[in-house]
Amino acid sequence: MEQALESVRTFKHHNLTNPRYAFDLLQSLDNKPTFRTPGLAREPFLSFHPGIGVGVIRNQLVPSFNFDLELVPNRFQQVGYFVGYTSNFFFQSAPDNALQTFRNDFVHAGVSFYRKDKDSRTANFTKHIASFYVGLPVYRSGSFFAPNTIKLGATVYQNWLMKVQTDVYMNGFFKQVNPSLRLVVGF
Repeated sequence: MEQALESVRTFKHHNLTNPRYAFDLLQSLDNKPTFRTPGLAREPFLSFHPGIGVGVIRNQLVPSFNFDLELVPNRFQQVGYFVGYTSNFFFQSAPDNALQTFRNDFVHAGVSFYRKDKDSRTANFTKHIASFYVGLPVYRSGSFFAPNTIKLGATVYQNWLMKVQTDVYMNGFFKQVNPSLRLVVGF
């Protein structure tokens, strides 16, 4: 215990003895301390989530580019709020057998839920439970989605940088419903 307290006192980047800070201290067998996620315990922070993905929409493989910006109010809450942008790329053969590319972009907003570690008071933001979001189109080329399309979605599985997302695209309120499934890899 004394060795752990001494490691906290000698940490160079922040005064971790201040009760405003939260951190996880891991001590290896060679007694070398490792500090994970040191920072202000009750201060909000932003988290960036860019990624590329591929999904199935209307029986067609659709690559996508995703970017989410998440606000986490503090480390003690297990929830984050995010806004994001998704570009879907559709391909279609033209009459002259040339390949045409169409793009449909959506902006979305949602909420994420996280687990806490068993022995910690703070949330572990690598242990994702689920995310739910709603989106609206902001750019479209081609006729894959109508201008009044609404996207409801969820991240149902996340393991570090890999996500599995399900989306439901509909015109109006549950008219012309098109489900989709997408695999996203973050970078």
